[in-house]
Amino acid sequence: MYFYSQGDSAMEQQRHIVIVGIGAAGLYASKAALSQDRNCRVTFIEERDFDQFSPCALPFALEGLMDVEELKHSLPEVKNRLSKLLFHRAVSMDPDAKTLTVRNLATGEDREIAYHSLVLATGAAPMILPVPGAREFLGKGIHVVSDIESVSSLRKAALSTPDKRAAVIGAGAIGLEAAHALVKLGIHVAVVEAESRPLPRTIDPEMAGAVLERMQALGMKTLFGNAVTEILGQDRVEGIQVGEEIISCGIVVMAAGRIPRSEPAAGAGAAVNRGFLITDNRMETTLKDVYAAGDTVQTFSRTDRTPAAMQLATAAYR
Repeated sequence: MYFYSQGDSAMEQQRHIVIVGIGAAGLYASKAALSQDRNCRVTFIEERDFDQFSPCALPFALEGLMDVEELKHSLPEVKNRLSKLLFHRAVSMDPDAKTLTVRNLATGEDREIAYHSLVLATGAAPMILPVPGAREFLGKGIHVVSDIESVSSLRKAALSTPDKRAAVIGAGAIGLEAAHALVKLGIHVAVVEAESRPLPRTIDPEMAGAVLERMQALGMKTLFGNAVTEILGQDRVEGIQVGEEIISCGIVVMAAGRIPRSEPAAGAGAAVNRGFLITDNRMETTLKDVYAAGDTVQTFSRTDRTPAAMQLATAAYR
């Protein structure tokens, strides 16, 4: 595949838009670009070795209602208009020269790609709580729910563990969906949340009360208003410490939040706040012709114009 070099006359005639990430934000950025500019050309950079998957369906795959392979989707290439570099990672950028360096994850080879406009839709990564034992037991009983690989690993552990007890840290949407799926797999689940109610950033206390009742009706042990202080175990997870209480379990699901993946723009000097790339009302970062969208950005609330981050697919589409 040929990539235009800066100053190439062909590039001057055809606007080249590079999009990093084929998620909700990246996909809809490409649709908008291709429909608004009939002469532009879009190149996707994606770390996965396949195009897309449906994140919202991960809990269904965890429960076993569908196979993980059913979550995958393909984005057709369009000659001279839309191309993809799969299993490639954006490692650095030069906003002055308007070039992006990408690495072939299969060969380790780096190459530069010139762009007119760059869109970063790099998403977010699961947060691993900074408590003793958390990182030490990654892959040894601690799981996340973020992609096909992590869900496949968690399902395998749930089906094979003789312990049949799990702790889910976090009572947001991901945590509750994971907890529900594990209950359906016959696992005794304890849900731990530092806030005083489930879905604390989404619903009001009255509605949260109804959710709590449903959780308890399903047999979940609920611990709200207390944070996990330690992950316990020898060679593998054996339990968690919550206040003065020890919860025995062989599986821990970290669902305590997501960290925006703001590289490579942050490394090139783009302004960030709490890791989020700061964007204006055109979704442009503080680097000229470098845009961002989705889970990695801070934009503004359309209600009161204050800074806001919304890590949901509906916001990413917009």
